[in-house]
Amino acid sequence: MALKISLISYILLLPVFTIVNGFSATRRDGNIVLGPANGTAAGSAYFMTNDPDGNFIITTDVHLDGTLTPRLAIPTGGKGGHGVQTVLGPNALFSDGSVRGHSTGTRVVTTVNAGSNTMTLFKINPTAPSELVQVGDPIDTSGDFPTSVAYNRQGTTACVVNAGKRSGVACFAVSTTTGFTPIPDTVRSVELNQTTPPHGPPNTPGHIIFTEDDGQLVVAYRGVPETNTPGMLAVWNITSTGALSTGFQSVPPPPGALEPSSITRLPNTQFFMVTDPFVGASIYQVATGIKGVPIKSVPIPGQKFTSWSLFSMQTGNFYMSDIDTNTVTELNITNPALDTTIVAQYPLGDGAAPEDLTVSTIAKQDYLYVLEAGKLSVKAFIIKGPGQAVEIQEVAYGPLAQQAGLKLDTNNVVGMSLIVS
Repeated sequence: MALKISLISYILLLPVFTIVNGFSATRRDGNIVLGPANGTAAGSAYFMTNDPDGNFIITTDVHLDGTLTPRLAIPTGGKGGHGVQTVLGPNALFSDGSVRGHSTGTRVVTTVNAGSNTMTLFKINPTAPSELVQVGDPIDTSGDFPTSVAYNRQGTTACVVNAGKRSGVACFAVSTTTGFTPIPDTVRSVELNQTTPPHGPPNTPGHIIFTEDDGQLVVAYRGVPETNTPGMLAVWNITSTGALSTGFQSVPPPPGALEPSSITRLPNTQFFMVTDPFVGASIYQVATGIKGVPIKSVPIPGQKFTSWSLFSMQTGNFYMSDIDTNTVTELNITNPALDTTIVAQYPLGDGAAPEDLTVSTIAKQDYLYVLEAGKLSVKAFIIKGPGQAVEIQEVAYGPLAQQAGLKLDTNNVVGMSLIVS
């Protein structure tokens, strides 16, 4: 399901920094300073350039009122990548979770570097979360074209999924002093008969996640609509030593679904809501000690490619982005009946091409942040209640990249994670 949309790329390699709005972009310790620090950040949001010539993580201060101030572009030490599409466009990695932050136990953020088959660990400054320090060298992911990473609850283990010719998963111990260390007996292959870079989005992994008790590792794999071949959730058991089971349990999609993509837990339950570009969404039951079960598909009328998702604790609802219709859909799933209701839909405007999104609670208030790849921007919403996400800001990064000489392309940018101080 190719994205058919005309987009303008910012290929910006200006040798001289200019002054715009009173701020002159500068280089500091190898980083590009995109905006000033004002000492009032409540957290930081992260996405990445994913550029094949050199990947950068973009950090943005998040303030107490939910608004954003761009701060830094920090090199990851690796290269970005772009999967093979019928029509070149955004959704470069075909995945959710390419940038993942963690703040419980360890305070770190990780980027995948698909073009160099590595991932990079950064330590977060506890008082200035947009300030990152790389820990160790980027580590080989034991496969080709890594696209999504997940942490366990304590942030002591990170697992990554590879989408290329050597496809599968691998896990690593996390240290804020030495970086990543491979965990023995965790490299597991999943035969997709892919290339490097992979052809997609069909027949590629969409997301990797731990179950709530850290007892299992789950990866969503998309099927192939053209041949009516269903995807699956691949589920590995995690042993007491951190090793993965030799084989995985394959959980098929429910009737009507075909392409499981982004996995979001229904908190304090055994259920996952999984986006599915073929139908909209679906519900699965996956938990340690039981056989995974597909529950039901959740059609979203008018959707074309719903592929990213998250959950708001404040509203109890899921939020999903559709890159083709430029829409965010808010979905309620009741517990335990699992009845579903489309609460609201939020149009983002032509050319937005929304990808990754995140929700964070700041001063007891939830805010929603959406990466608009087509506009090279991040849009911020205050979530006042169910069905009441109200836009408060849109930050355009294209002009900032032009000022700073940073290569930023609508076809490449991916990721969205947020850490609160």
